[in-house]
Amino acid sequence: KREKGYMKTEEFLKLLCGKDVMRVLDSYRDVIGLLFPDIIPCIGFDQKSKYHIYDVWEHIIHSVSAAPQDPEIRMALFLHDIGKPSCATFDERGGHFYGHGETGAEMSRKILDGMKLPRNFCDAVYMLVKYHDYPLDASEKTVRRRLARFGESFLRKLCTVQRADAAGHGTKTDAVFEKIDATQAMIDKIVALNACFSLRDLAINGNDLYAMGVQKGPQMKYLLNKALSAVVDDEVKNDRQELEKYVRSIIDKQPI
Repeated sequence: KREKGYMKTEEFLKLLCGKDVMRVLDSYRDVIGLLFPDIIPCIGFDQKSKYHIYDVWEHIIHSVSAAPQDPEIRMALFLHDIGKPSCATFDERGGHFYGHGETGAEMSRKILDGMKLPRNFCDAVYMLVKYHDYPLDASEKTVRRRLARFGESFLRKLCTVQRADAAGHGTKTDAVFEKIDATQAMIDKIVALNACFSLRDLAINGNDLYAMGVQKGPQMKYLLNKALSAVVDDEVKNDRQELEKYVRSIIDKQPI
């Protein structure tokens, strides 16, 4: 049974990464519905939105087709809006889908677990579905914070997913593309400068804090994260002596 399930998954990923993916998915929507029942409510679901000219299913297949032929990216786009039908509300302004990213991510987790895909693949797709509509901001401080929170690899993939998602709207998206381009350019700039946006890049570590009298545990983790946030926000230089002074100031206010 495991081998049979694996082969089905392997063949679907090949289909998903094919050049003719939009036509194939649309032509075999009934078969896709059998394999992925959670997709069925998306087919023909009118979004009633000025930002979309397609129903949810049509938007999904246009988005998948607009993405690079990368299995994680295309699987994330295939699943990114499956939470919309269950989250939909309508008023005089049209359709609203509050929380559909988180709902879709939980639905995706169950689907991916059933496909017996590698854990790192499932985790990446889950995160991309959950944050696919996360607001981007190209300011240096914001991008540094996002790099600290998500990491470079994920943030780059998220930009790619959002570009394909926007392309699948079928409406004017120049402003969205410009924001994504600006965000990607800022990521390039920060990475090129070898800026600090993770604990491994920080000029102090747990051993330094231990030497200052901080015991291993929640307090040490808290202080390291405070130091990282200060560097990311450009409040303190990523310098060992400067960071030790900063940490000491926190300890003096909140004795260990």
